[in-house]
Amino acid sequence: MSGRSTFSGTNFQGAVGACVAGLLLTERPLSRLASGLPGTPEKVYLETKTGVDDVLVRTDCGSVFVQAKNTVALSTRGELPSVAHQFVRQFAAGALEHGTRRKLDPARDRLVLAVGPEAAASVANDLRTALDRHRTHADTNQPVKYQRALEVFSRLIEAAWFSLNNAPITRAEKQAVLDLCAVVALNDTHRHLVEEALTHVVATPGDEEALVDLLIKWASDAAEKGTGGDAAAIRLELNGKIRFLAPPSFDQDVRRLAAYSQQTLNHLERYSTIAVEEGPMRLDRPFEAAVIEEAARGTLAVTGEPGAGKSAVLWSVAGKLRSTHPVCCVAVAGGANNLDALRREIGLEHSLLDVLQQFPGTRPAYLVLDALDASRGGNSEGTYRALLEAVAQLPDWRVIASVRTFDLKLGKAWQQLFPGPAPLAKFAEKDLKMGLR
Repeated sequence: MSGRSTFSGTNFQGAVGACVAGLLLTERPLSRLASGLPGTPEKVYLETKTGVDDVLVRTDCGSVFVQAKNTVALSTRGELPSVAHQFVRQFAAGALEHGTRRKLDPARDRLVLAVGPEAAASVANDLRTALDRHRTHADTNQPVKYQRALEVFSRLIEAAWFSLNNAPITRAEKQAVLDLCAVVALNDTHRHLVEEALTHVVATPGDEEALVDLLIKWASDAAEKGTGGDAAAIRLELNGKIRFLAPPSFDQDVRRLAAYSQQTLNHLERYSTIAVEEGPMRLDRPFEAAVIEEAARGTLAVTGEPGAGKSAVLWSVAGKLRSTHPVCCVAVAGGANNLDALRREIGLEHSLLDVLQQFPGTRPAYLVLDALDASRGGNSEGTYRALLEAVAQLPDWRVIASVRTFDLKLGKAWQQLFPGPAPLAKFAEKDLKMGLR
């Protein structure tokens, strides 16, 4: 289709990273790219300091190290010897997980040569098939072209081993290295597969094509910086460029949190009116626009005496914000002794913080907490303090919380979370004060 970036040319490393990122966003396994690749990607990094340095994929079961070569031939010269050298070096280094190194395991890990449409068929087809057959012990009586491809690559592994260790490789060591090796031949068919998967996470049908191009750009930029990230980091980076749906595994939790938030807002609505003889009367509060403006900058406390209208302000502000931004509203209560108890109270499978990070919509997003003072002196006070602290650290979330003036004045913990002056002090005569972090 016109305007698409292809999987050939100088941006091939970005295309490889985009394929992995697309599977990561849609929670699809790596086997969608090629049979025999283990695991489902959870993080992807580019231009790493590992032995195989182009693309590193952390999966739910191990690590996949990718060297990206758009054009490569089956030869003892050129780029293939460099690939073999990097594979042997990574084999020796193993995988670093949770600060500990372990040996590579063919059931969990893979050393991958990703080649593009311009690669020689002797690599894209023959070597790919030969390595797959060898790894699955199905390499007896195979065609001569597959035998030759495996022999050439085996000699390159032997040479690389000797160069790095100054000793010949044993038969068992060579078998262990080859068991980890694979070739993935990427072309525009893989782009179509990734696009199809992305239809399940874009809010606007048709955006999946543009999203692949954005992922190629994201991966190329990550390669220049030597960075990467998980699904939440990628979504944050593309904020404002693509409207996402919730990831498949978070969809139910996002719906539950949205329903819980709506129930809380429905409860707050009763504070937005005053009962008079003619019926309920709703007051317009001129400082609501100022609350929205200040909240966009950081964590904000809305304070005042009991009955000053704090809950009504939160209800009105949340209603205005949610027309353009994600808003989650949580009523503070005394029963949640920890964050896990709060998770169960809402009915979430994942942690509340994880669900917030996966919540779809244009950033910044807002967490509204009504009546922090309701947790005063109880076990739940630490729960909501921990929640506020954690959400305030998320780069794309803001917190708007209401708390009585008395509690903010005497509660050292709340003062630490809202340490700033009252930037909206001009509204003090309205019995409403605010502190901004």
